[in-house]
Amino acid sequence: MRIGLTASFAILSAAVCAATVDVGSMELPTYMFGDPDPVPKTRSDHYPYFRFDGYEAKASARKWKSVVLESDRLRVTVTPEAGGKVWGAVDKITGVDFIYFNKVAKFRDISMRGPWSSGGIEFNFGKMGHEPYTSAPVEWCVRTNADKSVSCFVGGTEWLCRTFWQVEIRLKDGDDGFETHAVWFNASNLPQTYYQWMNAAFIGGDGTRYFFPGDNWISHGGKPHPWPVENGRDLSLYSCNGIAGYDEDHRAMHIMNGDNRYFGVWWPWLKAGALHESRSDEKYGRKIWMWGLSRQGAIWEGLLTDTNGPYVELQSGRCFQQPNAGFWKTPFKFPSFAPGGTDVFGERWSVVRDAADFGKLDIRKSAKPRPLEMPENFDWDSAYGRYVKGIQKLREGQNFDPVAAEVALRSSIEKEPCFAPALNALAGLYVAQGRIDEAKKLVRTSLSVDTYDAEANYIDGLVSAAEGDTLTARERLGLAAYSPMLRSAALSLCARLSLAESDYATAETLADAALEANARNIDALAVRIVSRRLAGDRKEAARRAAQVLRDFPLHRLFIHELALCTGKTEDAPRDEFPEKTYAELAGWYELSGLADEAISLYDRAGESVVARTRAAYLASRVGRKDASARLAAATATPIAFDFPFRWESLPAFAWAARETGCWKFRYLSALVMAARGRDGDADALLEACGDSIDDVNALLYRAGRRKGGLALADIEKASRLGDSWRVGLAFYHAYAAAEEWKNARRILEDYVKRYPGKLGLELNYARSLVRTGAYAEAIAFLDGIATLPSELGEKPITIYQEALGAMADAAIERGDDAAARKYLKKALSFPETLGAGKPYLPDKVYDSWPKRVSDFCRKEGIR
Repeated sequence: MRIGLTASFAILSAAVCAATVDVGSMELPTYMFGDPDPVPKTRSDHYPYFRFDGYEAKASARKWKSVVLESDRLRVTVTPEAGGKVWGAVDKITGVDFIYFNKVAKFRDISMRGPWSSGGIEFNFGKMGHEPYTSAPVEWCVRTNADKSVSCFVGGTEWLCRTFWQVEIRLKDGDDGFETHAVWFNASNLPQTYYQWMNAAFIGGDGTRYFFPGDNWISHGGKPHPWPVENGRDLSLYSCNGIAGYDEDHRAMHIMNGDNRYFGVWWPWLKAGALHESRSDEKYGRKIWMWGLSRQGAIWEGLLTDTNGPYVELQSGRCFQQPNAGFWKTPFKFPSFAPGGTDVFGERWSVVRDAADFGKLDIRKSAKPRPLEMPENFDWDSAYGRYVKGIQKLREGQNFDPVAAEVALRSSIEKEPCFAPALNALAGLYVAQGRIDEAKKLVRTSLSVDTYDAEANYIDGLVSAAEGDTLTARERLGLAAYSPMLRSAALSLCARLSLAESDYATAETLADAALEANARNIDALAVRIVSRRLAGDRKEAARRAAQVLRDFPLHRLFIHELALCTGKTEDAPRDEFPEKTYAELAGWYELSGLADEAISLYDRAGESVVARTRAAYLASRVGRKDASARLAAATATPIAFDFPFRWESLPAFAWAARETGCWKFRYLSALVMAARGRDGDADALLEACGDSIDDVNALLYRAGRRKGGLALADIEKASRLGDSWRVGLAFYHAYAAAEEWKNARRILEDYVKRYPGKLGLELNYARSLVRTGAYAEAIAFLDGIATLPSELGEKPITIYQEALGAMADAAIERGDDAAARKYLKKALSFPETLGAGKPYLPDKVYDSWPKRVSDFCRKEGIR
């Protein structure tokens, strides 16, 4: 018998309960994605994940794993292989998809890693929207509950912040809705960015009406506006959001100052609608997102579906808004997710069959308005003001910039050398960067001001535990536990210290105390199980593991412990990165002083150079005879897509580099450091690798950080080891950085012929033509290709319009107004083969051209 995600719970048949759950497959026409990028992008928003650069223009039939929850009234479909999203939900009584059900899987370059599909309900936990797992396989299981409802659980660990998330989708018979119940745990031992939104898609189109209580809406940038009527337009009507010149590609409105318990949508032509409900203390964010109604936005309908028609997203979030970079200058700051913290919240999604039901909801009732703008006299130059900027830079999910955060926090300390909040925040950053000695110096300054400073004690205790200084760690963490915010995390770390000392009774006592502060602290729950098993009471440990699995059926540690206690085999992880899952699990046992169990789990990570290095280092530290053999195996293991990101790995990499002299371990250290803003240290390690690097992707990574001849030397070596279109792109970037545009054009002329259809090559080849004055050739080239758009990347249309603008400028210069008009009309035609749609107003394009060109356009009325 096996223990795992499907075998953990019985699946009852339809004869036993009315609501059913069926695990099978769903065949969809699929526009698939591929071509993963093996070159790490350490300063991107998505590291340690890789992006996908390939998207199919034609569909092929593909079967997707599906879980169908069905009652007498509703049918809800979940896709565990596509982010675990609710793919759609249909009302069996009316036949209406009250949660938008896309009839195709049409992946386009929209999310953090690229691939994203429209429709359903997308679950976002971590740093920002469209999380890295949104189109990837996640952990999942099904269950039939005691009340005869049925559930599908989806979730896993997201590696940007190292947090665990889990969503239960539950349906029962006789109900017009289904529920989602979420659990989110910060397992990283450090504060993390706090971002959680459910992005639910609904039918859109003319006639659609939004029901959102509130008096205001705020944009992504934080600017406040009136709701629902603004400038004479009723924005609660879908068709009234086609506003020329304003966010024409999309509309995004966070509704404020209203009853946050519900929002809804109604479709008069279908005589149906949908309603979202939540407890008032659980979801504050209520957002309307829709593509713009000009072709600039409407083009995406055909790019994301075939026959379904337009959709809108009505989103619910834990915070009022989804902040963009710089949002911290408004009252709506980036919040923090405390270490060891657990969030639990539920929501209900239901069909509405009678518009009169919305009349029972008083959408006009408003909460007392909260401030929507910062005080004008807030002193950004004070120690506190500089600290606010620094701490917000640390929490910024999009465009995370640890260097800017460090600069701001240091300036706060320069202003006030004993300002403890800034000292502690900077120390936390230094821990994440692996700068342990510098972190300790900062927090001990804080402790010299206040010996009971909880945050300083916590950080000092955490790094002391990692260094094996148990006595110091225990004292510091005990004082940190005085703080309600840090109590559970601090006591669970203390419990793990006792576990490492084989003091199982104390470990349990401390874990129980941690659970009093947070009953869902996963670390503390784990200590209670592990301590019983190690004390020899496997039966009780197994009982505890099974009990916890009722609440956390997807968490690997509990599945693993149940297998250890019963002697049964556990199923392998179902998520995209089982090697990361095992390495994270092994790290938990390592910090808990259980070396042999940690090494066993590192071994399960398979061909992972990170896991093998950690295992070899740990084996060496505890005096195991196989340490040398393990290090040799790690040295021989390819890096592939195994991008390191844990600060705890740095000592292992440094040890392996000293022991072997192999470039690989300096390179791995450099990746961790560069991802956390230690650019100088990372570059020094990369340079220390010298000419010994023999991996194509490592060479391309280093080339991207070098300049001139050094960069070209790395790329040339990479091309000899294994040429690819990415090598050509690297050549281009090296020449472009030096403004050697003729060489950039020459190299890409070759690569675009050898690797046709690669957008990265095509776009930059067109740019090199423009930069060398070959405007007509650039236009001819762009007219001859068809590209799929990237919502986050640069768009071919900008290069197209730059070239035509330059041609028009030259025509105006020589007095050929007819030619200028021809070029400018072509520029403003927005050919959709370039992945662009035409806006109502082209003012942004005018502003990108020389003044005499934009003046000419306006004078001639060219649009």
